[in-house]
Amino acid sequence: MPGSYPPKLDEFDVADWWVKDPEDPTEVEYARIRWRVARRTYDEGGDWESHLLMPAWWAFRGN
Repeated sequence: MPGSYPPKLDEFDVADWWVKDPEDPTEVEYARIRWRVARRTYDEGGDWESHLLMPAWWAFRGN
């Protein structure tokens, strides 16, 4: 239910999920998957903030 999550989980925003190219549908979908997993982790009482960390592959990806 919207409004019951912390701000970064309430609405999906590519800026919160380490997306380099917002026009790349694969990258955006991967970010949406991470967002949904973070929401589920929050619902289950887990460490949802760990999902906000930079993915290991992100730093090595070219621009």
